[in-house]
Amino acid sequence: MSKLDKKFQEIVMRIRIVFMFVLASTVLFAAEQMSKTEKSPAYDKMKTLVGSWQGTVNENGKPLDTRVRFKLVSDGSAVASWLDEDTPHEMITMFHMDGSNLMATHYCAAHNQPRMILTTGGDPNRLVFKFKDGTNIQADAGHMQPVAFIFDGANHHIEEWTYLQNGKEETTRFNFRRKQRRTACFREMTEYCASGRRCGTRSRLTKIRLCLFTRPRGPLALPK
Repeated sequence: MSKLDKKFQEIVMRIRIVFMFVLASTVLFAAEQMSKTEKSPAYDKMKTLVGSWQGTVNENGKPLDTRVRFKLVSDGSAVASWLDEDTPHEMITMFHMDGSNLMATHYCAAHNQPRMILTTGGDPNRLVFKFKDGTNIQADAGHMQPVAFIFDGANHHIEEWTYLQNGKEETTRFNFRRKQRRTACFREMTEYCASGRRCGTRSRLTKIRLCLFTRPRGPLALPK
């Protein structure tokens, strides 16, 4: 048997091994018994936040820019939230069901992980989570207590985070609006074309593509 034939057989054997591994993994996944998740209007409400948001928060009387992003993860069984992502103060919160209870586990920049549970009743557009327990909660350090999410239509929501330290609570209010980058681009493009200018040139199409996929906040700089 030549070296070429041996090499070919080795390749075929590797392909067979990989195929069998993938097939076995697929069968195991199909046979996996998943936990049942109860229906929850509150969890469905949290899922409407999926997307990117920009807003402001008052720190010592000064308005500061802030942002938050929500994403469905784990086969839709949890909503992940990134507050001020990619900054030193980034915080992640996971919303998920525990039986009939909607939970929020908050991974705080204070180096602890409080767990909150949704309070029942009240305004369906104001979801309030109260402190239940947590990990790495220490007597001499602060941690988040209740948090409230206030829904004001599809594109506006408010978050109120309350921090407890030395027996004193302080609430920080975040005011968010959904990022509408693509909608703004199409609107500006439509207004530009409706003004009678030619819209089919390569340079203008390039501007539109840049607007849709890489555009920061601010007006679209279309050529005159």
